[in-house]
Amino acid sequence: MNPACVDSSHGLVGESQPVRLIRKQIEKLGRSRSPVLLLGESGTGKEVVARAIHNANPCGNFIPIDCGSLVGPLMESELFGHTRGAFTASQVSAGCKNRLSIEIYGSKSSVAWNQERPDELWIGNRNTNNQVIVKDPSLLKEGARSYADLPGGHSEGYDDTFKQVFRRFYKSIEDPAAHPEYPQFADGLRQLLILDTELASHKNHGWMEVSTS
Repeated sequence: MNPACVDSSHGLVGESQPVRLIRKQIEKLGRSRSPVLLLGESGTGKEVVARAIHNANPCGNFIPIDCGSLVGPLMESELFGHTRGAFTASQVSAGCKNRLSIEIYGSKSSVAWNQERPDELWIGNRNTNNQVIVKDPSLLKEGARSYADLPGGHSEGYDDTFKQVFRRFYKSIEDPAAHPEYPQFADGLRQLLILDTELASHKNHGWMEVSTS
């Protein structure tokens, strides 16, 4: 092998036109801070190129991850990070009347919300008493205030959920450039696929991948 054909900084072998093009792309991407997605079959050198892009403008450590050893539900949190918490939704558990609960855990405090008690937000504190906050539009931040119409002490009804959806739908008609703040058809399809996969996972007693179509 001709040593001149081995690029010491990129680790790429060869002087063909495609290899030269890849080197130029590496140098260009190395100057950018944008995420880069590399696609290819196993053994085609994706990690070599990824390492070369990192070495072109080192910032922190290069940490390769064996994605083949990760199950689907853990992939996103492993690659992009996550906040510790729990999300559960059940329409088939005895005693749960369409319960949806969300819990988020921090180092000093935690919060929990239960759809069956929609006007209450539980706050758990490590170094002081826990709290239960009752919904009051006058105390909400501006971005959340429009989701609550009734004053504090007056419970928002379940049907108000649909009212808020239609309000935001008509807002998007009035201003087509506005970002839609309501579920799209793709969101509904995604939810149905998740529910089908949950039932299949329960039947098979194991992890299953959620279909993308």
